[in-house]
Amino acid sequence: MGELWAGSDFENGLEAEKSLQLYEARDHFRAAVKESPDTPGVAEHMAWFLYLNGFHDEECVALFRLVGPKGQDPAVMEMAAKQVERELGLRGAMSEAEKAEQKSFQEAQLQKAVMGSDAERGGALVDAGKLAEGIQLLESAVKSDPENLPLQLKLARALYWSGKKAEADHAYARLLRKQPNNPALLYERAGVVASEDQLDRARSLLAAAEKARPGDTRILLERARIESLGYDREATLAALDRIPAKDQDSAQVWLGRGRADHGLGQFAAAAESYQKALEKAPHLEEAANRLSECHLRRGDFGAADEMISDWQNRERGLDWTIRQDLYAELTDPRMGASFASYSNSVQYLELDFGLYGNFRPIPEVEIRPSVVNSLFQQIGFSNIDRQGGLVEVNARPDDWVAVSGNVGLNGYTNDWLSTVGGVSAEFFPVHWLDLGVGVNYFDLIDFQPPFGVGIYDLVTTIGGVGNRVTSTQGNLQARLRPYAGWELFARTRLASFSDANTFQDNLVQAAYTFRNQQPRVTASYNYYYMSLLNPARNYQPIAGGITTPSYYDPDALNINSWKVEVVGKPADWVEMGGEGYLYNIMENGGFGQSVFIFTKFELDGPENTLRLDGRYFTQNRGLTRNDTPGGSFNALNFLLTYEHRF
Repeated sequence: MGELWAGSDFENGLEAEKSLQLYEARDHFRAAVKESPDTPGVAEHMAWFLYLNGFHDEECVALFRLVGPKGQDPAVMEMAAKQVERELGLRGAMSEAEKAEQKSFQEAQLQKAVMGSDAERGGALVDAGKLAEGIQLLESAVKSDPENLPLQLKLARALYWSGKKAEADHAYARLLRKQPNNPALLYERAGVVASEDQLDRARSLLAAAEKARPGDTRILLERARIESLGYDREATLAALDRIPAKDQDSAQVWLGRGRADHGLGQFAAAAESYQKALEKAPHLEEAANRLSECHLRRGDFGAADEMISDWQNRERGLDWTIRQDLYAELTDPRMGASFASYSNSVQYLELDFGLYGNFRPIPEVEIRPSVVNSLFQQIGFSNIDRQGGLVEVNARPDDWVAVSGNVGLNGYTNDWLSTVGGVSAEFFPVHWLDLGVGVNYFDLIDFQPPFGVGIYDLVTTIGGVGNRVTSTQGNLQARLRPYAGWELFARTRLASFSDANTFQDNLVQAAYTFRNQQPRVTASYNYYYMSLLNPARNYQPIAGGITTPSYYDPDALNINSWKVEVVGKPADWVEMGGEGYLYNIMENGGFGQSVFIFTKFELDGPENTLRLDGRYFTQNRGLTRNDTPGGSFNALNFLLTYEHRF
């Protein structure tokens, strides 16, 4: 359009500005500044043009700083430059002196406009935050001068700032009827409709704006923001990738990349992007707000506490209450009581009653004491009772490492006193990889909670308690997240039993989460291998009496399994979930199925919860040590837990 206007680049820019061709005006002003950097007023006009039309970027700040000392009002230009720096996260909150200076300037502008036109007085009132009065005058001015496009745009913006979003939408629509392909108007209207959660309309408007102005960083950043609101990671990243190379390493682009991962629950990847954004813009509040949640979701409570406390002492534009509430939810001290039952078709029954606590002397350290009473029964054998106590300490001194240790004592009615304990560490070298290692010594009856890996890992009986079998175990594990939604997990364990047996198992899992929002749906495939060197030692408390093996002991076991998991909150006060499994024993073609379901209720608020888990497993044939089919097997487990958060 520039070729239609006669005169210099600056004059062409002024004409484009009057007709709301804001991008073309910016191009002409840039050329004018480049050609005539010392011409009075050219760079100063461009600086104010960028500022007043929302081009709040480093170019705007640089121009203010360049021309401010020699401008008409250096103090006001410096004030504007600082405001843009604050929006970019490059400067902290205003001091009291700066607030007073701003208020004084606004009052002076109002005084200047007292005898002016409706347009001048309305604009001054809007700039001073007196939106209702300003809008009334601007509407009057537009009626008197209906062809004044900049005046109509000023009114549309004022309506949006005042919260009259529907009226602002109509005002932009009127402008776009005159200029349907104007990228600046399309961009601004997209922001209006997005604030009303009309994401499809916003996306369509921004697509049209990008078509009219390909490769514009401002448009593409907004397109990425809108896509992230719809949790479309691929579309968010695609928009960011279209941003020119010179802007790719900016704080705003890193913020956008963090949003893309954050929306799908990729908290480690999102945290890395937010940290890069904050390195470039240390006062970028949205990045800090989002990073604090990522720290919390990853268990790095020390870093989260430090960040939340730091920002609570600043002047904030965002609501940090949700971060404080999440921190409290995850770290408040709590006590709980639980009851569990496990029974299976070999007539084994276990009942557990327990109390536990959880508190943090400092955010980085969690202490979990617990006591439990367990009753082990199997038809034909005497009952065995156990009282046990355990203290577990978990620490996350930094984002890249977590360590854990536990020590306990179990006493049984068959005159067995057993100490247990273990240590482990997990490392997080990069956001897509977790590595873990651990060593534990414990009673075989606790080798794996019922249904730890389906049912096949190790099924113990009362013989594991009667024979007083213990285990020393070492394990290595790795978790890999190659792409958003995908997770690969591998674990290997090697254990020695006190009955002179050796155990090994390996687990490999590939999982994909279709939806991280409500409800969350995950599908996975698992391969499981278990090997025992020797048959399990039999338990025969009375010579010549009934016997039972201490644990399930096939020579080697290869299992394929498939799982679908669904978790959601049908109401604010209840969470529900379920898992369905299908298993295949590769050696003999046997199949198993299991269903796990849970419901968690808030009783009289989030501080008191009740959770019920139910799990059922059945298989048509097992496996003996010579790889021949064994009999059918089923198991049932219930768990009821009450928890109070202080």
